[in-house]
Amino acid sequence: MAKIPKAKAAALLNSFTGITHYYKPFRTAVIRFVYRNPAKLSPLFRKVSRAALPPEKKVRQVVQAICELREIETPKGDSTSLLNAISPAFMCLDPQRRFPIMNQRTSDLLRLIGKEPDGDGAEALCRLIGQHGITNSFELDSYAQQALPKAPRATTTKTTVGKEIGYKSEEVSYARLSKQRKRIRKLHNKLINDFQKAVEWQYPAKYELKENKFDALIPKWKDGKRLLIEAKTSWSGPTGRSQVRQAIGQLFDYRKTHFSDEIRKIKLAVLLPSKPSADVIDLLDSLHIGVLWFNGHKLDGTFHL
Repeated sequence: MAKIPKAKAAALLNSFTGITHYYKPFRTAVIRFVYRNPAKLSPLFRKVSRAALPPEKKVRQVVQAICELREIETPKGDSTSLLNAISPAFMCLDPQRRFPIMNQRTSDLLRLIGKEPDGDGAEALCRLIGQHGITNSFELDSYAQQALPKAPRATTTKTTVGKEIGYKSEEVSYARLSKQRKRIRKLHNKLINDFQKAVEWQYPAKYELKENKFDALIPKWKDGKRLLIEAKTSWSGPTGRSQVRQAIGQLFDYRKTHFSDEIRKIKLAVLLPSKPSADVIDLLDSLHIGVLWFNGHKLDGTFHL
């Protein structure tokens, strides 16, 4: 808490959040567990306090390590994950302000997108920051306190067309797509990551994303159709126009190659970082290809998901 401005700290302590509202019977047991396991916990505190580490990677690794520890038990026989008790401290120590509180409220939030309160779920919460007006983990905690509808767990669609889209490193220049390695620019990876975030949190538990040699596929889109998407990082200038032309060829190629028996059920779309010029939209529309782009952190386009 020492790193937080006094006015902000006072406001947090006076609010009904995961920082202050922790089940009292567990407090003594948690403190005892922390003192008895310094070798396991001290490296995690140090990792959380480092500003140089990528936030999503840091959050995933720390939360996964906590989940692998045994649960906290009280003399009355109750038990709880150490994560419930220790994540508020991690949130305050994180200089990037991206470490989420992990409690019942965030579990309800994760259930909306079919995630569990583990490393994968913590990374998803971290990615939620930057959307819906949430700028840091403190605001994320307040957001999670709102009344949220409970949704059924997302079911996995069985398909041989692709695999679930994994979150891609934006710092390295290589990513694995299907069975071959392709050189992918950082901006392309970021565009795909931003699209995944938008779909994950704007349409919770509604769509799943797949990838193959194509960038993205929504197997169960709408009206019995699939949505096949190719992402390009630019649409303007000679280079951008070349990317648009390349996307057109790729979409028709992938549709014919992977969906030859159901071509009419495949909707084609190009994903761009911003709204393109009218002539680009007209070109793609003439070929019955939709366009998606980002308006801030939200998706917009010539059609809606």
